Amino acid sequence: MENLSLESRYSKILLQNGILEEIEKVEIFEPSNLAGEHFVSRCEYITVQFKNGAREPCHFFVKFPMDSPDNEIREMFLGIMLKESVFFTRFAPDMDQFYKEKLGQDNTFFVDLFPKAYYGEKDALILENICKRGYSMPDKSIRQDINQAKSLEWKVVKKQQKN
Repeated sequence: MENLSLESRYSKILLQNGILEEIEKVEIFEPSNLAGEHFVSRCEYITVQFKNGAREPCHFFVKFPMDSPDNEIREMFLGIMLKESVFFTRFAPDMDQFYKEKLGQDNTFFVDLFPKAYYGEKDALILENICKRGYSMPDKSIRQDINQAKSLEWKVVKKQQKN
């Protein structure tokens, strides 16, 4: 991302996504519950508040590549970030369009499956914070049993059949 102030950087990204309101402030929060979860990236939660309450705040989940003094490792981290960015910024929207064309305009299966991407390059990935939609990160130390996994799989199949 360009070397701009935080407000200028997010203002530019929001403008590219059709959000024109003026930013009041940008807050950064590093989630402690994700410590040690990512090996090639570090994560932040970002909240953008708008002047005069012009609209509801935007909540983002942002990933940055980890830094490394070793150029080869750093390039590997950047390559992984770029692949993830391409998935969210190009593949997911294309699949959403494909689903809409094949299954009709009311289909929301693919849109509901992934967070909206606001920006994605090898230097950063800015996604909608889906925790604000009620999603949560389960405790990885509590394992699922086979019946829970089958139940989840069945729910996904049923949702796909509806669409």
